[in-house]
Order: sequence, then structure tokens, then C-alpha cells
Amino acid sequence: GLSRLEASALTRRWTVLDWRQRVILVVSLAALIAFFLGPRWVLLRHSSELSREALERGVSLVKTLALTNQQALSLRQEVFYDVDSVLAERGVLDATLINAEGVAVAPISRAGTRLETLPSGEELQVKKMEAGVYQLSYPMETWEGTSEQATKRRIGTATLVFSTKRVLELLAATRFQYIKYLCFVIMVIGAALSMVLHMTEQPLRELNQSLQESLKGEPLSLKVTGRFALLDEITESLNQLLKRVRK
Repeated sequence: GLSRLEASALTRRWTVLDWRQRVILVVSLAALIAFFLGPRWVLLRHSSELSREALERGVSLVKTLALTNQQALSLRQEVFYDVDSVLAERGVLDATLINAEGVAVAPISRAGTRLETLPSGEELQVKKMEAGVYQLSYPMETWEGTSEQATKRRIGTATLVFSTKRVLELLAATRFQYIKYLCFVIMVIGAALSMVLHMTEQPLRELNQSLQESLKGEPLSLKVTGRFALLDEITESLNQLLKRVRK
């Protein structure tokens, strides 16, 4: 916490500020706290939810990879294998098509490579490799036999290495836009605050000028322009006081 000396120094600095400076300081601090801590609190509160949604995007992409290449793999039509479209998606670090023998068939740079550990299982598999990076595997199957006695046959696996951090970086990419928006809002608040201060100070200046002239003995009544109910009441009270003093 603050020491007594530091607190005393802050108090002295506050007391030397005039009314305009105090208003500007308080409003500026309130605006900065609201705009900086507000979004940060929301992001921290929903970070786990955002990570889950990012991972769901990876799941959708590995399923798309499997379904897109399922027919080509069942017919061994290598020219139609397509992993590039998925690799172009944000968050995808690697994509591979593996046949039933455990040999990579796409992309071309990895074709013919036998994998030491072949993903198994009949459903989607999610394996965490490191913080924010997952290996997703989805089975590729085809139906064989007649419509009455059709059976599923495993023809391969689609695998994806997906980074949820890459997807969440979209939030960071918008940070600069947010800062520009913040600066614009602060400028608007500053302009509005200056206008309010001017509208408030102007009647007070007029009242002070009229009061100074009345105190010099000139036969003037105090008056202010602008619709300022409280200040009008104060002016009327001062006028009555001046009339009593002059009698």
C-alpha cells in the first residue's frame, strides 16, 4: 500500500489542482479504467470457452479433410487427394492422409512414409501435444456389400495438427483496432468534457464580472446568460443582498 508520505504527497498534488483539472483527471481515469479493464475482464472470464470453440473449429476441419478425400482414397485416386485446402485454414499446422496400412499418402512430400504410431479407434480422437496444440484424428470409412448386407470398412485416417493459439491470435490482431477506437473515444469524451466545462464556467465568469462591477458602486444588478437554474437562484439571492447593502 501507499506510505503516509506518499499519500500526503498525493493529497497535496490533488489540492493544488483547480476545479477544471480535477474534473478532467477524474473523468479521464474513469474512462481509462472502463476501457482497459472491461474487455480484459471479459476475455479472462471467457478464455476457456474461447479455447473450446477454437478446438471445435479444428474438429470440423479434420472431419472435412476426411470426408473430402474419402472417395478418392477408397478408389486410390491419388491425383484427387486434397490436403492443401485444409492446410490453408488458420490454426492448421499439419494435415496428413493415412491409408489402412499405416502409410501416408498425402501430402506428396510425405507420401510413402510409414507411420510408427497409427491413430486407431472408430471415432474422433483428440490428443494434446503441448499447450494449445492438438493432434486430431478422424477415421475414413467406406461401405461394402449390397444395400441389405452392407458393412463398413476402414480405409484410412485423416489427421490434423491444430493450434488453438493461432485461432485465438485473431483477438490479438484486433488489439490495434481496439487501441485506435479507444483513442477516438477518449478524444470524443475530452471534447465533450471541454464543452461542458466551458458551458459551466461561462455563466460563472459573467456572474463574477457583474459582481465586481456592482462592488465598485455601479448601479447594476447581477445577471448571467444561459439557462442555469441553480445559478439563477444564486444570482437572485446576491441581487437581493446587494439591494439591502445599498439601502
